[in-house]
Amino acid sequence: MNLLQLSVTDFRQILREQLLWVMFIVAPTAQFALARWLVPVLIGYFPALDGYQPLFVGAFTLQVVTGIGFVVAMMLLDEKDDGVLSAIQVLPISSGTFIFYRLFMATVIGLFFAFAMLYFSGLINITFGQSLAGALLFAMISPAVTLFMSSFGDNKVEGLAMYKGINLVLLLPIASFFTPPQSRYLFGFIPDFWSFHYVQEVATNHRFPWLDLGAGLLIHGLLIYLLLVQFRKRMFR
Repeated sequence: MNLLQLSVTDFRQILREQLLWVMFIVAPTAQFALARWLVPVLIGYFPALDGYQPLFVGAFTLQVVTGIGFVVAMMLLDEKDDGVLSAIQVLPISSGTFIFYRLFMATVIGLFFAFAMLYFSGLINITFGQSLAGALLFAMISPAVTLFMSSFGDNKVEGLAMYKGINLVLLLPIASFFTPPQSRYLFGFIPDFWSFHYVQEVATNHRFPWLDLGAGLLIHGLLIYLLLVQFRKRMFR
């Protein structure tokens, strides 16, 4: 089995299960439509919302990338139930290659959808390069969600419950925009805190926030590494 065959098999599996193709295709499309056409209408009716466009686009982008992580995690949990992950250890493809492929897939797809949301939603004025860097920052939460759900969930029901909890935690950094500046960094341990503030900075001050980007990449990378260690212990023990 090579990675191309595995990609085709994965896509077929997504199309077979209603929850997966809804999260993979329908949900991102709907969220983009809401950001592109509904939010401007809401701002027209409720002018008090004007100025919060970076938060809107950040929240929509977050939901898209966590949804991709959810899809990949549910595939892994399904394979765990069927014993596929145990069988992989005796196949030509190594377990390390398999894990890398799945996480890479989650990141690349998340990157594509995040870039589309940041650059084409029309909610914020952001350059191509700023959108690409921001998309990478947001996309890194996809493999983190995948690893967390598949490491600590024993089945898809538990995985679904975890996803709801993960979403609530990842939305907490929004509160940092309504707290005193000196206390906002209390939310900095949540990786997407830096993603939200990256978008706010480029959209409002029109300058490249190297601190937010660098800190965000570092914290995301550390989280992915720690979760990867747990994943290997639990899934290939």
